[in-house]
Amino acid sequence: MSLSLRPHDDSPETMVGGADKVRILVVDDEFEAVQEVADTLANFGFEAKTASDYRSAIQEFLLDDSIGVVVADIHMPVHDGVSLAKALRSSGERGEACQIVFVTGHPALATAVEAIKTKVSAYLTKPVDPVELNAAVGTAVDQYRRARADRAEKTAILDIVRRVLEAKEAPAPTARPEASAATEGSLESRRTAQVEMLLKIRDMRAAYLPSDVFGDPAWFMILDLYLSGLRGRKVSVSSLCLASGGSQTTSLRRVHDLVRLGIVLREEDPRDRRRAYLVLSDEAIAHLEAMLDRLRETAAPAPDAPVV
Repeated sequence: MSLSLRPHDDSPETMVGGADKVRILVVDDEFEAVQEVADTLANFGFEAKTASDYRSAIQEFLLDDSIGVVVADIHMPVHDGVSLAKALRSSGERGEACQIVFVTGHPALATAVEAIKTKVSAYLTKPVDPVELNAAVGTAVDQYRRARADRAEKTAILDIVRRVLEAKEAPAPTARPEASAATEGSLESRRTAQVEMLLKIRDMRAAYLPSDVFGDPAWFMILDLYLSGLRGRKVSVSSLCLASGGSQTTSLRRVHDLVRLGIVLREEDPRDRRRAYLVLSDEAIAHLEAMLDRLRETAAPAPDAPVV
């Protein structure tokens, strides 16, 4: 049978040696079987490593951070493929994201159920069809990359939120000092101008550099909500997602995360309970204003600095 040996996705990232290389670990106690699968994957453009048992597979996975997909035989002596999958899942963040492709020469309902429980990416039967193997592993690589990207996004937003809320350099005041109406108005105008400038930088940046190289939209969501609050403008979920500059799916996830963390509050529309508005919490506002004040102090020139 003549096969077209083409990778699942022939983009630069998927090809071996790309910037986002994902290696495949093939595990089988039968030497010929493991070598055949590894050679087939190599013919399709994947880079595969091999292991002959549970212990060596765990060792390979922990020592090689580029392994993101494991193709394992279910029936192996001492520790089977299901035990291996469970061990990988409990090994940390990369293990949780790792995609498992089970291969078996003895398909049965019991093993299929175990495969579902361990959240495997695919369940193939021997003899493995090369085209099916290519498709299954290619899909698994895509799923692994998405899982890692989602984890990176969540880490980024948590880092942003932590820095905003902690405001280590300038702790937020417990209460605002009394000020005259003129002073309060001047302060509000200054903060409005600061946030407008930060948002303008984002818009100018997008005109000169591709927007998809930049990070999470959560920070701009926080700024937009703050500015809307100063202007007395209500912000719906859909309008905030649109203003964030991110994709609809990512923006909706960020809204959910910000609400869950207490940074953003949902307020039901009393006239239409199907609609909700979003506002920053008082604590988030206090910390953000402390940061803006600190930013102004940092940017201000020293009293004796020469005028250029």
